[in-house]
Amino acid sequence: MSQALWIALTELRRRWIGLAGGILFALFLGLMFGTLLNGYIRDPESANMNDLMVDYLLIAVLPVMGTAFSREYLSWSSLKEDPFLRRLSFLRMWPIPLSVIVWSRLIYSLISYVAGTLALFAAMTAVGWNGYVSQWGLPLYGFFLLFWFGYGLTLCGLFTCLEFGIRFKTYTVISFILVFTLFGGLITWHDLDWNQERAIFERVLHLVQTYEALPGLVACLAAVGFVGLWKHVMTRRITRIDLP
Repeated sequence: MSQALWIALTELRRRWIGLAGGILFALFLGLMFGTLLNGYIRDPESANMNDLMVDYLLIAVLPVMGTAFSREYLSWSSLKEDPFLRRLSFLRMWPIPLSVIVWSRLIYSLISYVAGTLALFAAMTAVGWNGYVSQWGLPLYGFFLLFWFGYGLTLCGLFTCLEFGIRFKTYTVISFILVFTLFGGLITWHDLDWNQERAIFERVLHLVQTYEALPGLVACLAAVGFVGLWKHVMTRRITRIDLP
């Protein structure tokens, strides 16, 4: 594990500009997210686009925080070179156990996810602190964030598997399909207005109001359990591909 951590930290030092840019972008998303959530706090009964966007930011954006800024800067000529596979091929040239390579990528993704998510939550909190404390209370707000942190961490490994081990063009196509499918699904959900609760984040809010920290702890425990799944999936994927 120490070798995997060393490789992950080395890669982070080489790509610190991407990580810094990711954190800045996460701060921007947090400011936008805080503004949208404040609109809900001021008038929770009004149905508007804000609820849909809050759902989308939480459900679609959080899981990709660990991979969105891990890619190299690409030129049109480098699109044909598949940078993900090229990086993997370089690592496989050395006598490094495959498990170490996989763990290094998962650790890299985890560090990126934690940094980006904390930046997003910090900006969101700064924008709407008074509303969260006065309307929800600090413990409830903390439980709410804990649940979404665990949710994003659970699915973070999925996008790491997609990014590391398949060709860049395939990764891009799959990402676009997931983005548009999820957005269409959320629009359908809001239009149906099941149980008079338009937004998924409202359901989560009611859940933490009832069970307090339990949903967030369950989400974090699920994330820990899913680490083994993503490691297994990534290992199988890498062993079955032809490296350049």
